[in-house]
Amino acid sequence: MQDYSAGGSPGRKFSAWVTCSPCFGGVKARGGLIYHPRRGGLYFGFSANTQHRRHARIVARWDGCEGFVKDENFGCAPGANELLKVFHERPSAEAVALFNVSYPTLTREELDGLFSCLCRASVPRARQVLEDVLGGGGEIPVAMVNSMLKSYSVNHQCDEVDRLLNRVCILGVQLDVRSYNIAIDAFGEAGDLGKVGEYMDRLLREGLKPDHYTMNTLLKMHAKRKEMEQVDKVISDMQKFDVYPDTVTYNTLMYHLARSGAYEAAEKVREDMRSGGIPADAFTYNTLIKIFDRKNDLTRLISTFTEMKEAKVSPNLITYNSLIDAFARRRNVGAAELAYKSLRSTDLEPTVVIFNTLLKLRAHQGDLKAIDSTVKEMEDLGVRANETTFNTRLDAFGRLGKLGLAKKTYDEMIECGCQPTTITFNTLMKAHARRSDIDGVRSWYEVMYGLDLRPDAFTLGILIDCYGKEGNVEEAERVFFLLKDEEKVRIDRVVFNSMLSMYAANGSMDKLLFCLEEMKRMNVSWDIYTHNIVIDAWRRFAEYELAWNAVSDLLDSPIRPDATTTRIVEKLSSTAEHRQENVVERFGKQKLKQSAG
Repeated sequence: MQDYSAGGSPGRKFSAWVTCSPCFGGVKARGGLIYHPRRGGLYFGFSANTQHRRHARIVARWDGCEGFVKDENFGCAPGANELLKVFHERPSAEAVALFNVSYPTLTREELDGLFSCLCRASVPRARQVLEDVLGGGGEIPVAMVNSMLKSYSVNHQCDEVDRLLNRVCILGVQLDVRSYNIAIDAFGEAGDLGKVGEYMDRLLREGLKPDHYTMNTLLKMHAKRKEMEQVDKVISDMQKFDVYPDTVTYNTLMYHLARSGAYEAAEKVREDMRSGGIPADAFTYNTLIKIFDRKNDLTRLISTFTEMKEAKVSPNLITYNSLIDAFARRRNVGAAELAYKSLRSTDLEPTVVIFNTLLKLRAHQGDLKAIDSTVKEMEDLGVRANETTFNTRLDAFGRLGKLGLAKKTYDEMIECGCQPTTITFNTLMKAHARRSDIDGVRSWYEVMYGLDLRPDAFTLGILIDCYGKEGNVEEAERVFFLLKDEEKVRIDRVVFNSMLSMYAANGSMDKLLFCLEEMKRMNVSWDIYTHNIVIDAWRRFAEYELAWNAVSDLLDSPIRPDATTTRIVEKLSSTAEHRQENVVERFGKQKLKQSAG
C-alpha cells in the first residue's frame, strides 16, 4: 500500500476491501484507506489482478456504517460537489457508501448541503449523522432538522416527527414555518386532528405566520374527510394571515375532493376559480378529466381537453395518459388512437405507461400486427419495456392461443433483464389452461417454483381448475387445502368457483355445500359465475326447488344475469312439473330491462 502519511502529517487508516462482482463477490484483494488532509481526502491502495479492476467494488467502513461504491479509478474520496452528483445519478446504496468514505472530510457547510440527499437515500444513516450534529454542541441548522422531519413524514413515522421536534426545541433550535408545516402535514395524513391543532397552536405561539403551504395542508386534510364546513372556515381564516387562495389552493382542494368521491363539490371549486378570476393550470384540467372519467361523462371529458387547449394551457403526459386510459378502458379504439396521435404531434415523448395502455387495448382487439408495431415503436424511441409490457403481450398471445409466441416473449423478457413476477407465470399458466394443457401448466409452475416466486390464489386457482377438468379431485383438494392453510394467501371466489364447478361436475353435493359454507364463513362474495354454477348444479342434482331459489337469489342481487344464465334457466324451465312461473316471469322482465338498458 502506498503511504500518504509522509511529510510530517500522520495518516489515518480505515478498513476496506475489494471484491469482484462477476466473480460472485469473491474477495480478490485487501487494502486500506488513508486520510491525508493536504492531499484532498481519503486514498486507498491494494494489490489485485488488473482483470478485476474494472469490476471492483470498494466497501468502506466508517463509524460502524457499511456500504459499497463502484469506482474504476481508485482515486481520492470525492468532495461535496461530486457527492451531490453521485446522489442524483447512482443508486442509494452506492451514494451512501461514498458519503461514508467522505464524511470525515466534509465541513459543516458541505454537510448541510448534502444532508437532504442523504435523507432521501438512507433515513437510518441520516439519523446517525444528525445525532452526531445534535450531540456536537455547535449550532444546529434548522435546514437539517427539516430534511430529517420530511423523511420521517414521507415514511409515515409520526412518532419520530414528534420526538425530533420536541428534542430540538429543548436544545433551543429556532424552528421555522416549514418545520411546523411538515408536522401538520404528517399528522394530517395520519388523521390525528388533535396533533394538527397542537402544532398549529405552537406555530402561532412562536410568532410565526402560516403560509400558503400551511393553509393548503389544512384544506387537504378536511377535503379528504369531506368536511366542507371546515374547508370554508380554512378559506375564511386565510385572509386573517394575509394568505389568499391561489391556483395551488384550489387545485389542492379540487384534487382531494375528487379523490374522496365528492365530484360535485370538486366541480364547484372549478366554478369558484372562474368567478374569482383564478387561472387554471394543467393540474386543474387533469383533475377535471379524471373526474369526468370516473363519472363516465366522456362528452365533458373531451370538452375539458378542448377548453384546456383553447386556454393555451399545454397538456402534459399526465393529460394524455388520462385520455388514452379513459378511452382504452372503454374499448374506444378510435378515440384512444386519436389521443395518442395528438400526443405525438407535441414535443412530449410517450412513456412506458402510455405504451402499456395501448398494448392492452390492441391485445384486447387480438391485433398481432398492431402489438408488434407498438413494441417496435417503443424500441425506436428508446422506451424500456417493463414487467407490465411483457405481461400484457403474454396475455394477448395466451388469449389467441399463440403459445410459441408467448414462450418467445418470456425468453425475451429474461434476456432483457426484466424479472418475471407471479403475474407473469399466472398469465403463462392460464394460456395453457385455456387449451387444457395440464402438462404445460405444471411446467410453468415448476419454473415459477424454481425462481422462488410465491404463488397466489390465482396461481393455485388455475391448478385446481385444471385438476378438476382432468377429474383429479384428490389433487385439486390437496392444492385447495394447501392454499387454505396458507396464512398470507386469501382464497378468493375464483378458487371457490373452480372447486364448486368440479364438485358440480362430479355430483359431490355434500362437498359443494361445504364449499358454499366456507365462502360464507370467509366472507367471499359471489359473482355471476358462482350463481351460474350453483343454479346449474342444483338442476343437475334434480334439486329443482333449490335451483329456482338460487335463480330468485340472483334476481334479488345487484348482479345481472348473462347469456349462460339464460341457457341454464331455459333448461330448468323445460321440466314443466317443476317450473316456477313467477320466477320465470321475473327472469324474463329482468332480461327485457337489461336489453332496454
